[in-house]
Amino acid sequence: MMPRNPMSDSRLESPESLPCVSDPQLEPGLLRVLIVEPSLDDTQSVLRELAHTGRTVVHERVDNLPDLRAALAARRWDVVISDASLPGFGALEAYAELKRSGVEAPFLIIADGIAEQDACEAMRAGVDDCISKRQLARLAPAVERELREMCNRRALNRAHRDFRRAIDLFPDGVVIHYVGRIRYVNQALCDALGLASPDQVVDHSLLDFAIPADRERVDSAIFRPKRGTVEVRLLRADGTEITCELSAGPVVEFEGQKASVLAVRDVTERNRMRAGLIVADRMASMGTLAAGVAHEINNPLASVISNIDWVCDELGPAWDSASTPPELDRVLDAVRQPLRDAQESAQRVREIVRELKLFSRIEQERLDRIDVHRMVETAIKMARNEIRHRARLITDFDATPPVLGNEGRIGQVILNLVINAVQAIPEGRAEQNEIRVVVRTNATGWAVIEVSDTGTGIPPELLHRIFDPFFTTKPAGVGTGLGLAICDRIVSEAGGSLTVESEVGKGSTFRVTLPGASGVPDRAPIRTQPPQSVPLPTRRGRVLVVDDEHTMGIALGRILGREHDVAVLTNARDAAQRYASGERFDVVVCDMMMPGMTGMELQQAIERIAPGHGGRMIFLTGGAFTPLAREFLERTASPTLSKPFDARTLRALVNRMIARHSTP
Repeated sequence: MMPRNPMSDSRLESPESLPCVSDPQLEPGLLRVLIVEPSLDDTQSVLRELAHTGRTVVHERVDNLPDLRAALAARRWDVVISDASLPGFGALEAYAELKRSGVEAPFLIIADGIAEQDACEAMRAGVDDCISKRQLARLAPAVERELREMCNRRALNRAHRDFRRAIDLFPDGVVIHYVGRIRYVNQALCDALGLASPDQVVDHSLLDFAIPADRERVDSAIFRPKRGTVEVRLLRADGTEITCELSAGPVVEFEGQKASVLAVRDVTERNRMRAGLIVADRMASMGTLAAGVAHEINNPLASVISNIDWVCDELGPAWDSASTPPELDRVLDAVRQPLRDAQESAQRVREIVRELKLFSRIEQERLDRIDVHRMVETAIKMARNEIRHRARLITDFDATPPVLGNEGRIGQVILNLVINAVQAIPEGRAEQNEIRVVVRTNATGWAVIEVSDTGTGIPPELLHRIFDPFFTTKPAGVGTGLGLAICDRIVSEAGGSLTVESEVGKGSTFRVTLPGASGVPDRAPIRTQPPQSVPLPTRRGRVLVVDDEHTMGIALGRILGREHDVAVLTNARDAAQRYASGERFDVVVCDMMMPGMTGMELQQAIERIAPGHGGRMIFLTGGAFTPLAREFLERTASPTLSKPFDARTLRALVNRMIARHSTP
């Protein structure tokens, strides 16, 4: 069966095909051939042989260099077949023109006769095959072979491009290296190192980017890889350090060489976050510890203050008596001042404990009307020891409305701002630096608290980031970058704002603005202020004191024993048992938190046994409230005193309650 006209675009029949060739640039069933040949007869011979490929052959014949250039520019070709010898130029020149054009196609030479040396020279130049015109039967198989190889090359190149594209999109750094030199690096590592282009990394060693102390570990990860990761510090282009995890990957073939793959993960932010969370957890633990310490101090402190008050009350008349014997008067003179000193010192401890409770985690969710002056003064007291080594403290307090919020949390904000101001001032020359705290009311009636320093200031390019979590301008180990972010959140939750103004070399001013609490009723305070005078008892009553601290119970017995009959117990269950046995008391003074049975549970038991008597209780608390205790304090109508309390306050409460109730 004769083939149809090979000069047409019709399908040429062939017993063979190229089923293994699959390339998006090759149209199925079509073969586009550029023939560089001066002879029409030889062109026909080539086309007859190409018919055996089983494809429709589309061809163009050229026989000079300008036409060759025009044909290469005009369309895409699947294969180029050139006569060895052409008028004015040769096959190698035609091949060179193909390469210059950028067209990717197999190039085959046909010749009447070609010497082995010439064929070898052409193959070394890059020509795909050389075929004698007397052996044109080799042409179709050679074209099939070259098409397959071209498709394989293209597929491999696509795979390489896809690989590099995937690696470039990978969020972690990837390094491919051999013989200790980097051969390929993705953009993620360039970004981590602060470099614009992989060209700035290729041909370097990863050791060039490691800090000296970590070079041995980097070297080990490259040349002696082990399972798992190793953490090292690398230097960015700007000289700052980043912390990275290096993970050794498999040995791969890259550009014809066996190379190692190394994954590089920037964990600087992760480690900073982890450190911040540890600090936050530690701060939370310290808050809980502070509440517990305050509770443990309050109990013995209440006993100390109560006993000192009792001694002073007992000796009071003798101090002022004109009939005191000279010998006793000399003794009283010797103890007057020590007792006053002890009273003053105990009061100072009481204030310190109160301040400690303010900044602990108790009452975290409680919202109250806050006395801004008192809150700021408390924060300053807690930071005063830090301040005096760095700067002079100047305060300027104007009238300001109370604000609504959680006193402990907003107090932490002010304390944090004061400590930040301290840390912004270098040590030494304290007399030349100043920290100024201003409290005032703005034009809208909101309370404003300003903390200013004469420290180093904050660069303008960093100012917008200082409230971001984990961002810090402090040296490593000084801050975690959490403080200002937490402050900003606390102030925002209170309906206010936290802003900053700063100038490098002149210092910074942080400004807290909070809405006033006008129209919000005061909550009943847990802490009761001492009365100016104690009402005299209308009668001698029966008082039950229940406190698991024995010394506290004894002190309370002494204070109340002058005016009433007092029974002291250290166990709430014993108190419930006495009620169950029929005893009744005018007043029960009871600690809230006790082991075994709490004061709250005792009140419930008394109310069940003797209805109406549960309302005759006065609660004492040293702090460290549980959520249940806090809820109880919110709803109870019973008087509550925070330890340590003033003896006159307790006596006044007891006397008033006895005046309202009779024992039965």
